Amino acid sequence: ENLVVKLARKGFSKSMIGIILRDSYGIPLVKVVSGKKISEILEAKEIESALPEDLLNLVKKALNIRKHMETNHKDLQGKKGLQRTESKIFRLIKYYKRKSVLPIDFKYKPEQIRTIVAR
Repeated sequence: ENLVVKLARKGFSKSMIGIILRDSYGIPLVKVVSGKKISEILEAKEIESALPEDLLNLVKKALNIRKHMETNHKDLQGKKGLQRTESKIFRLIKYYKRKSVLPIDFKYKPEQIRTIVAR
């Protein structure tokens, strides 16, 4: 558990912590060793990110596509990719609001999300 907390404080995501433990320390499943999942350990130690990891990855992808679209206005495939990615983001936000992971008044605004992702 201490190793999971140490890696989380260094800024690694839950999936990266699992990969590091598997590859470097030979721990295939944290739950088998500690009896808790990585997310349960981090919740107990109150080390949680503002957004769930899958949503955060989609937001980062959308921000990268937006940055690309600023310089390449006529890229229609890029525009379609942005629409698809943001559609996934909106669906995931609806799901997390239903499951009370995100607050009900949470809105996806790329300008404001940029500050959350930058942290």
